Amino acid sequence: MTRDDIIELALQCGIWIPLASGPEREQTIDKQRRFAALVASAEREACAEIADEYEYQLVAGSCARDIRARGETYAAK
Repeated sequence: MTRDDIIELALQCGIWIPLASGPEREQTIDKQRRFAALVASAEREACAEIADEYEYQLVAGSCARDIRARGETYAAK
């Protein structure tokens, strides 16, 4: 994700970002980028664990369906 993508998503979620340019704005955005990277890393690992359950099986559709279901769980909250 780009810096602008993260800013846009943060704003969509109502996360405060200083409007004026300066150190406070850059620090806030940097923290959000690090947070996004940690969340993405955790989600990749969770998806890898789902894929591990299907190892040696030809059920890619089932694996993909289970991964998508994880996203639906979070979206509903």
